[in-house]
Amino acid sequence: MILSITKYNQLNLNQKGEILFSKGNYIDYRIEYNKYKIALYSLGNFYVEVFYDVHNNEIKRINALENEQDWHGYLDSINLEYLMR
Repeated sequence: MILSITKYNQLNLNQKGEILFSKGNYIDYRIEYNKYKIALYSLGNFYVEVFYDVHNNEIKRINALENEQDWHGYLDSINLEYLMR
């Protein structure tokens, strides 16, 4: 089954999780506000974030990245210094 980003984001949390955790590929994670562990996955031809609340031990949100602003949390953490050597 091939879903568009828009269709994927319209699914409920459980549906998104079932598809992502069975067909997605884990890439990396980041920590935000010392509260959320945000995991990044690839799923087909788009990327998906999973917001895991570490204090309450639950997934709060799963969303596909739709635009450039969604990437700022990752782009700010990329270190390209090794390319300058």
